[in-house]
Order: sequence, then C-alpha cells, then structure tokens
Amino acid sequence: MSGALQLPTVNEVASLLNVSRLRVYELARGPLASCVVRLGRQIRFHPIRLQELIDSGGFELPGGWRVTAPVDGAKATTSNVATTAGR
Repeated sequence: MSGALQLPTVNEVASLLNVSRLRVYELARGPLASCVVRLGRQIRFHPIRLQELIDSGGFELPGGWRVTAPVDGAKATTSNVATTAGR
C-alpha cells in the first residue's frame, strides 16, 4: 500500500503546530475535531483536512490575544482578552 494516506499522530501534529501534546488533545476536542480520526483509543489526524485548516488561516478561539486600546495616554499593549474582558 504505497499510496496509502498517512495519518499524523498527536506528536507529529504538535511538532507541526509548534504546541504541546496536551494542547493538541485540547484542540482535538474543539477546533480540530473535524480533522480527528479515531482508531480505537488512538487519535490520528486527517492530513488533507488539517492542511486545509492551516491554509485557511487556522481558527479563532474565544479569549484570544488582541491589542488593547491605550488608556489615559499609556502605550497600547498586547493582552489576553480573558483577563481584560471583565473590565
């Protein structure tokens, strides 16, 4: 089966996305769910769907990073929305 589709492992996806294995498992339950292929208890990823997701610019998560507006002449800073949302 030389033309068989190779399904990347969690470690391979973590390396590709430059994130931890734990983060890949978290993303597999959310934004990457459409790319997940389950083989028993193993999780693999559909490479074409994964590449399409990367090529489309990825996905946005609630509480992502943003540039906050300066307050009283202070410099604009990059902060996490989750920490500034309650203000």
